[in-house]
Amino acid sequence: MSPERTFDARKFRAARRAADRTQAQVGNAVGVNEAAVAKWEREMTTPPSEKLAALAAYLGAPIDKLFPRTGPATLADLRRDAGLTQQDAARVIGTRSSVPVRKAEGGKRRLADVYVPLLASAYGVTIAQLLAAQERSFRVDVPDPGASGDRPGTVAAPEAPAINPRSLAERIAFLLESSDARLDTTDAGLAVRGNMKVGRQVLTADLVAAMRSGNHAGGASEALEALAMALDAPPAFLTSDDESVHRVVSAARLLTSGVSGMAARGDGEALTPQMLDFINDTVAKIQSGLPKDQGSGRRPE
Repeated sequence: MSPERTFDARKFRAARRAADRTQAQVGNAVGVNEAAVAKWEREMTTPPSEKLAALAAYLGAPIDKLFPRTGPATLADLRRDAGLTQQDAARVIGTRSSVPVRKAEGGKRRLADVYVPLLASAYGVTIAQLLAAQERSFRVDVPDPGASGDRPGTVAAPEAPAINPRSLAERIAFLLESSDARLDTTDAGLAVRGNMKVGRQVLTADLVAAMRSGNHAGGASEALEALAMALDAPPAFLTSDDESVHRVVSAARLLTSGVSGMAARGDGEALTPQMLDFINDTVAKIQSGLPKDQGSGRRPE
């Protein structure tokens, strides 16, 4: 059984009053009516587990104190704490059906590797924490990496805000941090490599330095494309303002660098061509505005 969070009506009512919120205000904050909140406080019903995190945040109370859990989190717990349904999670990984999510949560079939960083980002946890939660979903007792360090052989990832860098400077810094250690990441080195990639003189060391600092004015998309290619990243990561593109590319980048590092240590295999095709296809569809379940790319089952 999943160690779902416990709901204490009296504690919840006390927290609401301490926050000086009405039942109607609480309901509006989480998308239910006043009558539903009243029923919670009268112990007639309990809130959906996906709403507990939002309730705690709205009342300014730590979720682990207001709605404590009796054991380490499973995949379903992480999803609920993020306020997502299984169908929401399916949209995160770009599948029409929630079957991959439901089977992983039910201990039937583990998530495809390419889905792991996407869900870790959406759930606001590290990849190691998500993998540990997945093992618990399969009734394997493993410690929380967040409390005792990453398990050997897993890929560590930053918390959710870091996996979705927003500004140009943040995106470039992210690419630099996750790039191959053998790559010449000096301004001059990147300029030379970017120019070679695009086949013409586009970048200079000064221009690369300006883009790194975020001072480069938008509009010179060919320079951004060249820099992205110099860092072995899809040009859309730097040229597009679409946060969906940023999230998919950065999550995939973390998985690529992490799995490649594991392969180099003999701990696993690098990403398959099919996975890379899926990542590139997803980015292309986001850019073109097509639904992610259409097109030629085939998702892992």
